[in-house]
Amino acid sequence: MLCLFISCTSYQRIDYTNQSQEVPELYKQNIEKYKAANKRILYNAYQQYVAAADLVDSTGFVTENSVLDFKFLFESGARIINDIQLYPEEDKKLLDANYYADLVSTYMNRKGVITEFEKHDINSFFANTGDQFNPRVDDSDDDDLIFFYTFNTIKKNYTILNKNNQVLYYDEAIEYPITITFRISIKNESADIISILPQKIKP
Repeated sequence: MLCLFISCTSYQRIDYTNQSQEVPELYKQNIEKYKAANKRILYNAYQQYVAAADLVDSTGFVTENSVLDFKFLFESGARIINDIQLYPEEDKKLLDANYYADLVSTYMNRKGVITEFEKHDINSFFANTGDQFNPRVDDSDDDDLIFFYTFNTIKKNYTILNKNNQVLYYDEAIEYPITITFRISIKNESADIISILPQKIKP
């Protein structure tokens, strides 16, 4: 089933989940252009997140630069899963990405967030996406083509903060099934993260 959401200039959304409706040819062409030309941009953005997720620099410490590198990957106001606190309060299960980075800098500055991800090369990154690869198209900017792409993966953490903000270390990782949503700009040839949510929460 094709699932394509188009934001029109009137800010109404057209949902092409009804198979009796025809997707405009223009958007079919835009989607094909996206697939052909921008896989590398999207995959590189994912790789940059994986590299920065521990918030440490090349020396193995959390620094001002490593925190800024992490924050730079996200759109302003991006919400991400709170995977660094053992028992987060109900209203803190999702955090602003900047606040998340600041927490790590304050309480986990020795080793950052010891983490690992499922292995994905560029082919497996786009494998088995099916209808997921038909992105939502936002045409509110006449000078740009904006696409949104969601990707499911598993994040594994070996460090976490207890209720007193002390770092706990685990031999076996705590696994977080997550959904990463990217915003891709064709004009800027860039992809920013707009959210990292538990897979049960829709972006």
